[in-house]
Amino acid sequence: MSIHTVTDDELDKLITRLASMGRQDLKAMLDSLKTRFPLDFTDDFLADIPVDKLRHVTLAACLHADGAVRSCA
Repeated sequence: MSIHTVTDDELDKLITRLASMGRQDLKAMLDSLKTRFPLDFTDDFLADIPVDKLRHVTLAACLHADGAVRSCA
């Protein structure tokens, strides 16, 4: 497993991208991520969580995904 340091520019682009995404796109991104740990959010949780918090969850998952930020680009 290699460690990728996220640059400020990469992080800024990711945050900007996530900020423009709606619930369905965020859910699709979460579903497509390959992480080192299971993402076992229920459909009800993803439907009920405020979109801003869903963006935060997605950002955290992207930062921990295999390939780091590149997985979410």
